[in-house]
Amino acid sequence: MSEIFDEPKNPSAALLPATSSEFLRLASRKRPLAFPTMVSAILTAANSGSESEVRSWAMHVADAEIVRAEVSVRVLLAAARLELPRDPMRAELMYGAAASIVVHLTETPAQFAASFRGHCLKGSANAFRCMGAFADALVALDRAECEFRTAEFCIGDIADVKYSRVLVLFVREDWAEAAAALAATRRTFKVSGNARGVLRCDYVAACIAYEEGSISAARDRWRKLLGQFESHADRGNIARTLLSLAACHYQLGDVDETRRLLALAKVLFTTLKMTTDLVRVDFWRAKVAVSDGDRNAALSQLREVMNRFDQLHMPADADVAGLELLAELIADESAIGESLVLAQTIADRVTRRGEVVSAAEAAQHLRDLVSRGAADAASVRHTMRVLRAVKCGRVRPDTSSEEPV
Repeated sequence: MSEIFDEPKNPSAALLPATSSEFLRLASRKRPLAFPTMVSAILTAANSGSESEVRSWAMHVADAEIVRAEVSVRVLLAAARLELPRDPMRAELMYGAAASIVVHLTETPAQFAASFRGHCLKGSANAFRCMGAFADALVALDRAECEFRTAEFCIGDIADVKYSRVLVLFVREDWAEAAAALAATRRTFKVSGNARGVLRCDYVAACIAYEEGSISAARDRWRKLLGQFESHADRGNIARTLLSLAACHYQLGDVDETRRLLALAKVLFTTLKMTTDLVRVDFWRAKVAVSDGDRNAALSQLREVMNRFDQLHMPADADVAGLELLAELIADESAIGESLVLAQTIADRVTRRGEVVSAAEAAQHLRDLVSRGAADAASVRHTMRVLRAVKCGRVRPDTSSEEPV
């Protein structure tokens, strides 16, 4: 499933408090006509992935006069929010730089500074979730909620934190807990008149239905949501709904409709420069190629998808694509060399990430099976189950030693 984000019509405006004229006045003073030079340097450093350079420039900004430092925080938060669906790691660097500046805003009113800290933490949490660091995401969300409560005027932001927590539970596959938290969050959005928040909750409810096997029910919900997102001109969620509908039709055996929906989603994601979702579109296009019998195209696309997820620092997604590729390769005796290299790469990646022992052993066991020519689709599915259980925190100490069934 696709990641779920809101797409504000005015990203920088979304960072301002919803109430209190005094804080709105403080947030609005001396609006910049262009990005400050030092903030532009931070963005450039983040684009190159240089964490030390980002933090160095952040300290320079923190030493600047107070108003421009506040402006710099707002600019970085807005830029990071737009970067999140493109490159989560770069977005997290930007959120971290903004947080470094906030620490030094000693003349900023305490409640306003707390609001800044809350936004930095919430953004970092969303980036951690995209990268599969669920424990870090939950800790950051707890801290963000505390900061927003300290700020007092950020009731809407607290609801957004609760929604972000739902997303972590969903991606971790804690279905029951996610569904309960989702219902409470939806009620909060509805009472506060946040129609877009209600729609986002309904989208996640459809995702849960899909993951639990209710494919037709999920499809019907997404069809209804598609028109509602269109009425809000929410292009990001329109594209994600199209991708989700494509997944439904693939599971239901309608490959032609899957192909049509993927093409529509790809156009929108390309326009919005939403890189991570574009890679997900290519993943499903590869599965369609398998169904079409175009094995060469499928293998090429799966290789590209795996490498792109790896470059985007999304290791769990890279492993899924890699295992899908391996399942295709082991069916071909002439591809034993590439199969062995790929199995070794996956095992090394899991071990390097410091996963629990059972995950590393499962990946290494699969590599050994490939090297002996004994691997098959069942053994690949078994490894997928183990890695998925690790991601969700449900792995048992002896899981890796179980034989595939």
